[in-house]
Amino acid sequence: MRARLSSDLRAKGYDSLFQRVGPNRFALRAWELPEYVAPPFQKRLPQETVVCVPQTLIPAGGPDLGIWRDWQAVHRVLTRRRNLLSQPRAIAEARDDIRQLVVYAVLRDARGRLLTYRRGRYSSAPQLIRGARCLGFGGHVLQPDADNLFGLHDGGVTQAVYREIAEELDGIVPTRVDIVGVICDASSPEGFRHLGILMDGRLPPDYAEDRNSRERAVNDLRFLSPRDSWKRFHEFEFWSQLVLKELFPDWRMEVASVVRPRHAPGHGGSIIVVGEIATGKTTFSRLLREHGGFGIVSTRQCVANLIGVPDFGDSDRTQFQRMAAQFMAADGAAPRLADEIARVAAALPGRAVIDGVRHRGTLEALRQRLTDVLVVYIDCARDDAFRNFRMATGRDAPLTEFRHARAHEVEEEVRALRHDADAYVFNGGEPSAMLEVSRGWWDPSGDANSDHANG
Repeated sequence: MRARLSSDLRAKGYDSLFQRVGPNRFALRAWELPEYVAPPFQKRLPQETVVCVPQTLIPAGGPDLGIWRDWQAVHRVLTRRRNLLSQPRAIAEARDDIRQLVVYAVLRDARGRLLTYRRGRYSSAPQLIRGARCLGFGGHVLQPDADNLFGLHDGGVTQAVYREIAEELDGIVPTRVDIVGVICDASSPEGFRHLGILMDGRLPPDYAEDRNSRERAVNDLRFLSPRDSWKRFHEFEFWSQLVLKELFPDWRMEVASVVRPRHAPGHGGSIIVVGEIATGKTTFSRLLREHGGFGIVSTRQCVANLIGVPDFGDSDRTQFQRMAAQFMAADGAAPRLADEIARVAAALPGRAVIDGVRHRGTLEALRQRLTDVLVVYIDCARDDAFRNFRMATGRDAPLTEFRHARAHEVEEEVRALRHDADAYVFNGGEPSAMLEVSRGWWDPSGDANSDHANG
């Protein structure tokens, strides 16, 4: 029974009728009990040697963030064996002067449906993609792939993709796999250290999605049409989102949505807005002020008050982040910050929306100090976040600044706060769409017990 309940939760998430309330303990979600979030398994990096390319050899002309369809420019680099560097994966993951080659294959059936899966939590993949739905099958190009007779002409990428698919799909061999582009992603440290070779593959006619995968990292295999994939855009990891935008633009639709929270919140208290940099938290807070009569409490301004420096405004935030990290590392910092936030919120004439909490300790302390709190996690695709980042700074901020800001130590806990949130809003369309799809969670006249989806 435990295995069946766990399987249902993995497949349906918050849409499941059940929830975890403790280790190996389950309850009906309708009972609205506190959710138990188990600490994720951390799989060690495999002891394998991966094929890399020096950053200096990446051809000019491609995007820093997006899909480069000029595969031949990269192919010319990979055909020269002297350009390839083999490194133990554990070492390569910490180097910024090289990019690890990764194959990323989109697999379709004869009807044009896309085979998707959910990334298992017991995985060596980066934390930010575990549990997300994926379009791409594959993995690292290994040294034996490049040294193989059939890998000499392309750095081993074709050899690697057939090997990886067979490992992940229990021996399945695609009828064909074509290279269609290169995934360039310098928006995160993980993306900056990898170069994705995008491939388009065809599954055998007799393949069925109810086959089991060999790997614990590949769960919930499911065919989705391009249209249905766009409807579930917010469930996909970032590279899959890039692929949907590039390969299936004709099916594109507005994708803002709200995912059912763990329990139905009330309408009388404060709203705490959390999320990574430039996802739309401040925009959402301003919309609540304009349309819901909320007063805004800036967590960033509260931190500035406590550390005795001015807010950085639209300039580079590096110095401010460094000082904020030092402050939060001190004993008792989270309660002090929560006290300051609560003080500012109490001075407002109406309900407060608290913009930008970044640490679980601060969030827990605020829940003790404020009543009837609703925590909303705002998310969006990273390329959209970079666009928002530039708009917020009012200047041509480089992608490097964005990457370093999002990866700063003071931001380390932010992504995990989605597990503590009462509601999840994906910012995928016009700003007003965020307000409309979330109305049931903050507007007393709205329906707080229904899901909302846009598109």
